[in-house]
Amino acid sequence: MQKLDESPVTPDQIDSLGHLNVRYYIARMDLANRQLLEANGVSGDEHTFLRRVDTYNKFRREQFNGAVLGTYGALIGKGVIGPSGSVPAYFEIRNEETGDVAASFLTATSRVDRATQAPHDLSKPQDQTRLVETEGFEPPASSLPRTLSLSEPRVIPMATLEQELPAEPVQGNMTGRRENTVKPEDCDANGRLREDVDLMTIVFRVAPDDEEQAKNIGPIVQHDEQGRRFAWAMMETRSYVFRYPDAGHRVVALSVDLDFGEKWRHTRRFMFNGDRGDILGVYDSIGICIDLDARRAIATPPSVVEGMRQTVRPDWR
Repeated sequence: MQKLDESPVTPDQIDSLGHLNVRYYIARMDLANRQLLEANGVSGDEHTFLRRVDTYNKFRREQFNGAVLGTYGALIGKGVIGPSGSVPAYFEIRNEETGDVAASFLTATSRVDRATQAPHDLSKPQDQTRLVETEGFEPPASSLPRTLSLSEPRVIPMATLEQELPAEPVQGNMTGRRENTVKPEDCDANGRLREDVDLMTIVFRVAPDDEEQAKNIGPIVQHDEQGRRFAWAMMETRSYVFRYPDAGHRVVALSVDLDFGEKWRHTRRFMFNGDRGDILGVYDSIGICIDLDARRAIATPPSVVEGMRQTVRPDWR
């Protein structure tokens, strides 16, 4: 692997859980991914652009303000992750002082038509590139999914989800329904959501009048029956992107728990274009319930379990 970036964790990147927020891990990886692809001759052109269509992330160790993080990456062999014709890669974000791996990523990037958002098959002769590393690196076994699957996710129609799920977010904002609108500043010169702006960022953007939540980024901090501060910390995530919306479009997230245990939950968010009804992406996460002061996993509070039972759908895997 080669080192592609180094940057410190800054105070504005720390979230409500007191550690580096997910989006800033992804931002570091996304920058490294583009650098790696361009170095290997993979880029967009007048009619196409690059899109990360499949991203699996495993979090290893919390990172805090002031930590210096290096991002390392390599292209990997076909068939590890992503749809046919995409370019797969592996990345690690490491604490440069301790050498610990903070997070790892498996990604797949496609060249996408600007007008139709249809992917080009990079394995075809007209799209061949000099992928010099594709056969020379295998991701470590520790980077492979522990719980989540890398198969193409099942898509449930928007009408079915809206009929089955509560019309508002369920306690803690993890499941149920949420929506938000894509703003012009979220978009590129063509008025489409920029590649560095995640659909989750749009859906969970805090309203300007929500002063309390605006103080922090990240998950909502709650209190259990014993008064302990708790929240959901992500251990594994996976995003599978079909297409992106344009400025002014509504992004609707309809979310369920596919399964849960004493201290964890597997949440799936189906992202739709609310104005057209077409699927934008499917986002999976494995979260654990943590006591924010003790910094350890705890049993999910009974009141939260009651809410989770409203939206658990194990048959929708």
